[in-house]
Amino acid sequence: MLSTIFLGIHKDLVTQTVSSLVAGLLAAASGSLTAFLAGLLVIWNTALMKETPILTGLTAYVAPYIASVAVISKLWKVPFSLRGVSAQKTYLASALICVGASLAALGSIYVVGADQVFIGVPSYGSPEQLLSVLALSAVVGVSLKDNNPVSTFLAGLAILLFSPISVLIASTSPRRHVEPAEGGVVIGELIGIIEEGGVRESKGHATLDFSEAGSHTIIIGATGTGKSRLIKNIARELRSRDYGVVLIDTHGEHSEIDGSIPLTPKEIRLDLASGGKQEIDDITDIISEAFRLGPLQRAVLHEAMTNVYERNDGALPLKGVIEELSSEPSTPVKRSLTSYLRSLSKYFSDSGVSVQELLRPGAVHIIDISGLGHITARIFVDILLRSIIYSAMRRPSRVAVMVEEAHRFIGGRATALGRLFREGRKFGITAVITTQSPTDLPSDVYVNSRYIISFSVTDAKGANYLAQTISGGSRATYVGVRKVLTRLKRGEALLWDRESDHICILRTF
Repeated sequence: MLSTIFLGIHKDLVTQTVSSLVAGLLAAASGSLTAFLAGLLVIWNTALMKETPILTGLTAYVAPYIASVAVISKLWKVPFSLRGVSAQKTYLASALICVGASLAALGSIYVVGADQVFIGVPSYGSPEQLLSVLALSAVVGVSLKDNNPVSTFLAGLAILLFSPISVLIASTSPRRHVEPAEGGVVIGELIGIIEEGGVRESKGHATLDFSEAGSHTIIIGATGTGKSRLIKNIARELRSRDYGVVLIDTHGEHSEIDGSIPLTPKEIRLDLASGGKQEIDDITDIISEAFRLGPLQRAVLHEAMTNVYERNDGALPLKGVIEELSSEPSTPVKRSLTSYLRSLSKYFSDSGVSVQELLRPGAVHIIDISGLGHITARIFVDILLRSIIYSAMRRPSRVAVMVEEAHRFIGGRATALGRLFREGRKFGITAVITTQSPTDLPSDVYVNSRYIISFSVTDAKGANYLAQTISGGSRATYVGVRKVLTRLKRGEALLWDRESDHICILRTF
């Protein structure tokens, strides 16, 4: 019953229960070797539950345990062979021998620097973890003294009970005890800080400061590295701080965010020129670039949109532009443009949720564009972002715009996403984007970002580009960043804060 209670605090109850059963069976078979295997199995399983790197698991958990068992199996007879010594004292001596062996193993690890081989990951995240390992070593030392099946089983159980407690303390304290400043979002646990001399171990919590608009953030990483989970967490945190959050979901994978409002493009009411007549030039450019229109087609499209805008008292519905191009006299250019715009019309609506409603404080609206083709998605996203910009200008509020696979929507001269990075602060908007292709983002996007968060980048070109962007001309820093980027494990990331110029390594939540 007691073991079941402790197991319940773990993320995977089934895995830990099976591990407990196997450990118990091995320990019940008696013998120092089986007790060793039982403890080793549970320790290794606990390390995996933490997503601990293999090397860190070896140095932090397995090596001290191996040392303690190996030493006590040879030396336990020494205290018990002393005449006139009470049983309690001999047990204590046996436990101390085992603890000493663990401390010696840990000391050796730190002396040779093995704990720093994996980009500065510390062996123990808290004093409680160290204490628990030493305690279980002592219990194992006592149990191995006389090969008793009962005490051997209790030793395996002690390992099972102590390890989840230490893991719980280390893994939950950031979210339970950290109270970030208003607008601050805790995204992970610090592992180290990159400096010119190498990686310095650091503990604490990685926080993004969104207290003011314009703290634009770039999240980089391949599929499966953790960037989607991170952007979900940021969205939840910003909603709790009364941001209006709009998340453009390119793959249809974010509908599970609690309390979010899912929408399709057809459910949003958009105007092609929400910013006024001056927007017609840029909208014409966006459509022309997407469909690769020629100069004559562009000119005819611009004229048609201008006519519709003037006739509709400043409104520019897509349906009205199509009707204008379909009017007489018909020409081959008009017919080609009509065909292009009709392919867009099924994704644009003259009714539905207003853009102002999308920016409602404390709400997360997820726009699923996974059903759109590349060209249609590019045009829709650009027009949506323009509408958000002008809506925020008319009624200022704290707004976060999140765009996945942003490199698809930011190329070209006049894209709205590029404008958000350049001018978002004065609009009260913070942009958070993700990409798998760091080299495909324009340089001015990096220049106007406060935070760059990168998960593992195995592509040499991408890793070189990011390291050069972050290092600020320092060769030593470039080498350190470049090395770290290619060695990050799943869920680990590099964080650069432009304002503080800190380059951190963290394990994201």
